[in-house]
Amino acid sequence: MNFTSYFKTFGLPIFFMAISVGWAGAQDSKTNTIGVSVLAEHEFIKGFSPSVGFVFERSLTKRSGIETGIFYKTYRSDFNAFVPIPEGGGYYEYIKVRESYLNFPVLYRFYTKSVTISLGPVVEAFVGWDQISSGNSEVTSYEIDPSVDFGPLLKVSKTFTLGDNLIAEPEFRFGIMAKAAISYFGFGVQLKQGLLQQK
Repeated sequence: MNFTSYFKTFGLPIFFMAISVGWAGAQDSKTNTIGVSVLAEHEFIKGFSPSVGFVFERSLTKRSGIETGIFYKTYRSDFNAFVPIPEGGGYYEYIKVRESYLNFPVLYRFYTKSVTISLGPVVEAFVGWDQISSGNSEVTSYEIDPSVDFGPLLKVSKTFTLGDNLIAEPEFRFGIMAKAAISYFGFGVQLKQGLLQQK
């Protein structure tokens, strides 16, 4: 299944279902925002990886809210592959592959006077790859196990008002992927626009 098929099958339904749940929440909501997020995450095995995505936030009460979104993330994987030759034997060649993932977080947000604390599950799906090394060999098959993983994510962020209904929110995050038993941390910033504000 390629990237487009994964996105249509998993990404859009989860994203719009989460948004629908948010809109169906309490009637005393304060603010709804939508925006973009840029992240740099460090996994203790694969190193740093960039991530971009769309985020939606609904404030349920003065102190609580829900955040969800869709993120596209890439990792670079390096390894030595054995290349056989017709005459017998073979040689090892250094291969570099870029892995692509979709992430779907659903986070509970707790607002304090100084920072916002967010906690909740994240589902991550491997959606494709491409070879970025230019050696003599071409990779024809590449798989990740598990191809779908999940785990908890904790974020600490702070909001800054940039203008009329425009918000910047830098953040620090720490998470764990349960099946792969991998932890990661990262930094990022969200740029959000208010959609609905209670009078």
